[in-house]
Amino acid sequence: MKQWKRLAALSSAIVMAAATLTYFPNDTLQNIQLELSASAETTTEPQVWIEDNLTWTLTADGTLTISGTGAMKDYNAAENLSPAYMNSDVKKVVIEDGVTSIGELAFFKCSSLTNITIPDSVTCIEYAAFHGCSSLSSITIPNSVTSIGIYAFVICSSLTSITIPDGVTSIGYGAFSECSSLKTISLSCKSSLKKSDFGDQANLVSYTNQHLLTKTAAKAATCTESGNKEYWTCKHCGKYFLSDDTNPATATAVELSETVIPALNHKNAITRGAFEPTETEPGYSGDRYCPDCDTVFEKGYTYWNEGNLTWKLDADGTLTISGTGAMKNYDYNDNPSPVYNNSNVKKVVIEDGVTSIGNSAFNECISLTSITIPDSVTSIGTYAFSGCRSLTSITIPDSVTSIGAYAFQSCSNLTSITIPDSVTSIGASAFNSCSGLTSITIPDSVTSIGNFAFSYCISLTSITIPDSVTSIGSYAFYNCKNLTTISLSCKSSLKKSDFGDKADLVSYTNQHLLTKTAAKAATCSESGNKEYWTCEHCGKYFLSDDTNPETAKAVEQSETILPALKHKNAITRGAVEPNGTKPGYSGDRYCPDCNTVLEKGYTYWIEDNLTWKLYEDGTLNISGTGAMKNYSYSNNKSPACSNLSVTSIVIEEGVTSIGDYAFENCDNLTSITIPGNVESIGEDAFYNCDNLTDVTLQDGVKSIGRSAFIWCNNLTNIVLPNSVTSIGYFAFKDCTSLTSIKIPSSVTSMDSKAFYNCSSLETISLDCDSPLKRTDFGKQADLVSYTPHTLIKTEAKAATCTEDGNKAYWTCEHCGKYFLSDDTNPETATAVELSETVIPASHKLTKVEAKAATCTEDGNIEYWQCDVCKKTFTDEAGKKTVDNVIIPALKHSYNENGFCENDDTHYQPANYNEEIEKYEISNAGQLYWFAEQVNSGDTSLNAVLTTDIVVNETVLAADGSLGADPDTLRMWRSIGDDDTENIFKGIFDGQGHTISGLYFSNDSNESDVMCASLFGFSAGIIQNVGLEDSYFNYYYAKIDGQLIVSGVAAGICAINNGQIVNCYNAGTILGYGASGICAINSDNGSIENCYNTGMIGGFGLAAGICNMNAGSMKDCYNNSDITVRTDSTIIDENDEKSYASGICNINGSSGRIENCYHVGQVSGADVNNNICNLNIGQIENSYYDCNICDKDAITQNESSAVVKNVESKTTKQFASGEVTYLLNGDQSVRAFYQNLATEKYPTLNQKSKVVMQLEMIYDESFGEDATTNKTYHNAGDTIALETSPDKAYTYQYFVNGKQIEKPNYTLTGNTKMTVKRVPVEIELSEIDTIQLTCQKKMTLDLTEYLKNFADLKPVQFQLDADSKLPDGLKLTEDGMLSGTPKKAATVKTTIVLTAENDSTKEMNLVFIVNAPVTTTTTTITTTTTTKATTTTKPSKTTTTKVTTTTKPNKTTTTKATTTTTTTISSYGDVNLDGMVDILDAVFLNKYLATLIQFSDAQMANADCCQDGVLNDQDTTALMQFIILLIDALPVQPTEK
Repeated sequence: MKQWKRLAALSSAIVMAAATLTYFPNDTLQNIQLELSASAETTTEPQVWIEDNLTWTLTADGTLTISGTGAMKDYNAAENLSPAYMNSDVKKVVIEDGVTSIGELAFFKCSSLTNITIPDSVTCIEYAAFHGCSSLSSITIPNSVTSIGIYAFVICSSLTSITIPDGVTSIGYGAFSECSSLKTISLSCKSSLKKSDFGDQANLVSYTNQHLLTKTAAKAATCTESGNKEYWTCKHCGKYFLSDDTNPATATAVELSETVIPALNHKNAITRGAFEPTETEPGYSGDRYCPDCDTVFEKGYTYWNEGNLTWKLDADGTLTISGTGAMKNYDYNDNPSPVYNNSNVKKVVIEDGVTSIGNSAFNECISLTSITIPDSVTSIGTYAFSGCRSLTSITIPDSVTSIGAYAFQSCSNLTSITIPDSVTSIGASAFNSCSGLTSITIPDSVTSIGNFAFSYCISLTSITIPDSVTSIGSYAFYNCKNLTTISLSCKSSLKKSDFGDKADLVSYTNQHLLTKTAAKAATCSESGNKEYWTCEHCGKYFLSDDTNPETAKAVEQSETILPALKHKNAITRGAVEPNGTKPGYSGDRYCPDCNTVLEKGYTYWIEDNLTWKLYEDGTLNISGTGAMKNYSYSNNKSPACSNLSVTSIVIEEGVTSIGDYAFENCDNLTSITIPGNVESIGEDAFYNCDNLTDVTLQDGVKSIGRSAFIWCNNLTNIVLPNSVTSIGYFAFKDCTSLTSIKIPSSVTSMDSKAFYNCSSLETISLDCDSPLKRTDFGKQADLVSYTPHTLIKTEAKAATCTEDGNKAYWTCEHCGKYFLSDDTNPETATAVELSETVIPASHKLTKVEAKAATCTEDGNIEYWQCDVCKKTFTDEAGKKTVDNVIIPALKHSYNENGFCENDDTHYQPANYNEEIEKYEISNAGQLYWFAEQVNSGDTSLNAVLTTDIVVNETVLAADGSLGADPDTLRMWRSIGDDDTENIFKGIFDGQGHTISGLYFSNDSNESDVMCASLFGFSAGIIQNVGLEDSYFNYYYAKIDGQLIVSGVAAGICAINNGQIVNCYNAGTILGYGASGICAINSDNGSIENCYNTGMIGGFGLAAGICNMNAGSMKDCYNNSDITVRTDSTIIDENDEKSYASGICNINGSSGRIENCYHVGQVSGADVNNNICNLNIGQIENSYYDCNICDKDAITQNESSAVVKNVESKTTKQFASGEVTYLLNGDQSVRAFYQNLATEKYPTLNQKSKVVMQLEMIYDESFGEDATTNKTYHNAGDTIALETSPDKAYTYQYFVNGKQIEKPNYTLTGNTKMTVKRVPVEIELSEIDTIQLTCQKKMTLDLTEYLKNFADLKPVQFQLDADSKLPDGLKLTEDGMLSGTPKKAATVKTTIVLTAENDSTKEMNLVFIVNAPVTTTTTTITTTTTTKATTTTKPSKTTTTKVTTTTKPNKTTTTKATTTTTTTISSYGDVNLDGMVDILDAVFLNKYLATLIQFSDAQMANADCCQDGVLNDQDTTALMQFIILLIDALPVQPTEK
């Protein structure tokens, strides 16, 4: 409590230290704004504002045009002003078609506005849209408008009349209030509005027309048709009236349904012709007959009572069977069903509850076409549907397990049937003579098919028998004359012979697929097996490899097994009898066959009447009868003494005690259960068993001897049964790991040092009926705790004049004692004798004063009552009896908002939800009730909001000032209103709901509260709640009875020592010290994920989130202007400075502010800043918009202060997402979100979008342009990757070392992307061979063979150092090859190409210089190679451009210069395409094979041997030329 006092005093000191400010009324501020507007320079250029989806354009003549599509945004008078807000330049407004609404405060105080055009696209005019448009004299509202908001045209003082169109169905409060010139509000009779909808202006409403009524005469109702009352219909508005009143103001419209007189519906109908069924004849329900209209309007039905079922056959042929249980079985000869051979039955509906379809139930129902069988049916009986030849299909439910014999016999039109997986058997002749049945699927559930089941199913062609069928009748498919195949798998247990005369149709879908298992001999420990085979399909076993399912004989797997020998010759060896000093040994079981010790023996001792056996696994078994002998620690040690082999002990039935020192020093013993047959545990029995941790004593153990468990220093758990009566001296001494022990009430003797030096022992528990006292435990007395009495109360019973009564008393279920109080502590509770509870009979009168009744409590008249018989009297002498003295309670009558109608200071209690252990608040009264409970001392209550809470309607005006009459508002008192008794300590969860309409104002000196806020003093959790439309105005406070000018006001909590999470304030907070969320956040307090958008007006201190922080503030923001104002009525004797801050004024030494931002103006104080005024603690990662407020981030940092990353950011940086990213920082869970397309600032709304950082690193490949750029995007955005502007280079992108191949990249997380600038390689056309003619001048531009020369130029051509050109040729650096070859030769040359981007490439060429001939053929064959690659044989030839002095033949493809005109054949160019290549050889081979014909030119070119004959020699020469084995064509033919 001292801490709260200290913080409150500090808050007071801070506020008292603030300076007095000058108060500027609103009118003054408006005048200043108007003067600034008037002094601004005039401009002829239009002013343009882009407001979301709409564009506002204001021209010099005062015309404001609004264009675009969709709703106009809502504005307010604070940080979100309309472009027309108080703009006197606006004289005319034109809203273009497409705009759908006029937003809140859109044209607020446009005092010069005289004309406005509203299009038909507008449907609503929002709150205060034309507030204060004092020059607006008229307005036309289109019929498209359906709603007009609150105060829409308030103070439009020039407006004289208004016509409300018929489309308006909702009009807000005060829509035309204070329109002083308004004389007429016009409605038509079509309007759904009433005069009362216009409030104070109701007297101005007039109607433009009267109803034009048409009368409809009254019409009487009949049995089948409704009638109507006399009524009238208006031709204008279409409304209906029950009178001919034409005045729209007084005529009351009704719904058309109110004029209707309902049809009589045969209300006097009777049933006639009904009769009950007999044993032989059915009953009849009777026809429904109406005597009023002489009509039978409903035919009856025929019915039978068949046991527990009822059969009803109606006139349309539907038979309905209802009831519960099995259907009777019928016999078509002796006991036919009710509908046997009944052709009227067309449809059968069996209702749920019927469990079977009986034998012959629907036999010979020849007209039956449809049947519904419910899931309750499990069987279909014999002959059930026999002869139902109109039945074409039937669905059998999954519940049916058997289909009886002859069930569907002779259903000749049944083409398909679905048998469900539930059916296990198909009866004999079940589908006999179903001649239309073409296919049927038998499910795997069927195990048996009866004889003749599908006989005479002549349309059935094939059928598959599932493996589940183990039994089938031999004539199952008798006379199925079109059946060709019966399919079985090798898994089936059936044989061909099982199918009788259809055995030859049986085929197997597969052969056995056998896997051999080799024979294996049996050993002593393992069985062997015979050689056998296993089928992989069916899993059967065979003793041969026969794969034919018909002949292979399966065996059980057990028949393949050779049993194990099981050590049949085993012997016992090594047995030793015990002697006086050594134990005996039972001997090992040994098998000579496998040379194996099968079972190790055990060591044993004969100790008097008991036998001790120690097995190899460490188990010590003690058996026999009677008490165990006592041992000692010296010369008479037990067999287990210091025996490290003992790990567990089993004491058999018959052993009655554990002797002294029996298990001394058994260091490896960890736990033991002592059976109930052991009555006593001897002295030092478990002496120094230092690894013993767990001991369980079963019921029957009576005594624990001296030092029984001494020095068991790891013993942590011991269970003592209720049979134990004594615990000896030092029984558990030095059991230092024992933390608790429960002593049963059976213990009567306890040595005071039984638990001596049990240093970890914290609790010794006793039952309430234990005879032991705390003093019995010596120095451990303070560890003793008792199990409380379990008390059953006996209510007090008054004595009568003749009978004794009793006091209220309690009886303990355990000990049976009596008590006069409910004290359950056995040490303090005082038991009494039963007689002490008795109240003797007596007669005594007590006066009861008169008491008035209240809402919650009954009152009473003055009376006297006998304490014994309880009779009441009106006189002191007890002579005049009275029966009723009670004045009944008035009872609460809560309205829908939770306040009592009888006394509005009584509030409706909130409902307590036991499942979530919280109160559920669903209205304002319950919120006040919750505050009242907390402020009455019940401070740990938990509550949740189940809906939005509204206390007062419309508290604030549009500008955030008080907009309602204070006298009409309900005052609020903070939850947790006291810093000593009523500090809130519970959990308050708004669950995302809001609280609006809270009001508190005290600007006088009469305050008896300490703060104004939703919560006052809190050490609990406040979460997930928003405060809206609320007003807190608090100047004065009383602290310790002294009035000071130090009113603390905050939105959510005044002083917080707990948690405030996910909360916001949008209300107005005024006070000497005012803040949006919290006034003082103490060192244990935390504020997280909170924001303020409400008006904050301090008179000494003002802050957006918190005035003073000594705790943690994280992930918060303020998006509101912060103003400090002064008031002449408030006297500040200290005359010190005032302070205003966007986030916090004072951050104390323990205070930590991180991940916060502020957007808005900070003004009016002596010292104004964006983040913090005085910082003594730590502020990190916090930002503000310097374009909005240019004040400092922090005014003063003390030497101890830590400031990291507290910076100003521009509006553009906020909008880019940079601040959102920075605010989230390295947090694993993001707090801030932002939709970069629509949101300018970060939000705490998780429904918005995640912001990611993209870091683009342009590496050293960019040289001086290397840089790093950071941009921000929403998660999932697709980023278009930039291409290089210089075509000589390409950009490559890498993320995590992996190259991105796509042109776009989708951002899924924060990403570092490296960009590399890579030179583009030189690309060559295919070039390899250049053929030239000796002594012929030539010129060749090698750049033409660079595919990307235009992108890479200039390119340098340089002859490789190891290469040369043919004599007479030269190469320039720009790639020109020219000259005259001097001699015939073949020259291989490499030319090195180097581009400006340093990309290099080798061009490998072969020059073939031919001797001069008459016909010059210039052929260039090219191929592309890279450096260090040698091309020996070209794989492809192409023809390229060459300049020569002779005319080229047809092997060239480009123009050439020549000095001769003689043209002869171009040898080798067979296909006349101007080139010699492999296609020419193909053409020549086709000709020689007589597949094609040649022209004369082709014949000449194909004669490569120049011998006038085309043959294989020409083909050979051509191929040799193509693959460069010869240099030229033609060649001389080879002599044969």
